[in-house]
Amino acid sequence: ATGNVSGDNMVGGIAGFVYDNSIVTNSYSTGNVYGTGASVGGIAGYVDSSSVTNSYSKGNVSGNDIVGGIAGHVWSSSSITNSYATGNVSGDNMVGGIAGFVYDNSIVTNSYSTGNVSGTNYYVGGIAGYVEDSSSITNSYSTGNVSGTDSIGGIAGRVQDSSSVQNNAAINPSVTGSTKVNRVAGYIQGGTVTDNFALDEMSGSFTDNGNPANHGTSKTEADLKQEATYGNGGLGWLFDGNNDTNPWKIDAGNGYPYLYWQDL
Repeated sequence: ATGNVSGDNMVGGIAGFVYDNSIVTNSYSTGNVYGTGASVGGIAGYVDSSSVTNSYSKGNVSGNDIVGGIAGHVWSSSSITNSYATGNVSGDNMVGGIAGFVYDNSIVTNSYSTGNVSGTNYYVGGIAGYVEDSSSITNSYSTGNVSGTDSIGGIAGRVQDSSSVQNNAAINPSVTGSTKVNRVAGYIQGGTVTDNFALDEMSGSFTDNGNPANHGTSKTEADLKQEATYGNGGLGWLFDGNNDTNPWKIDAGNGYPYLYWQDL
């Protein structure tokens, strides 16, 4: 899809509502996506018990609540894998570069976001705004500026209820907000945030500078353009497999990781 898409709730560049073990794969949207309500995404507005894989969105995405560069709402054992978004993402609450709200045993993995992510209120993240109820964000990175008010992070805004954020890289130039602002995760409540990296020159008014969980381990920009940082001995990402299981490639020293199916 290459045209702009607009609506109220459940608005997506490819599909509004993906439901009941359905799949969106090998797809892309380059138009802007606008929603005046909730659940707005560059590929899908609402993903329920379904998946988005090997897909990308390049348009800007804006909505009110639960807004994401790939999907707004990712719910009930749903997944976003091997996908990326490059447009700016904006909204009020639960805004993420890949997903706004990741909930109920859902996952985002092997994905990345390069656009700026902004929210006027709470739960804003470079990958996901809110991660809850045994859900996870893994093997992903964000390179855009992230801004909001409460619970703002380079990877996730809020991580709660046995959810996890692990093996990710926050490469954001800045992460800013008023309260609960950190390089990796803005606010952790009953969740686990471990083994994440963050750009050493990232700017922001961070609230937990000394907490490795929220703040991540510092890496230079040069480090973050090397396979060793992400592969074995680093974050454990799998490179050069040319398939969905080993999805990553990198032009070492010149750029950040990209997905094997991308035509660069």
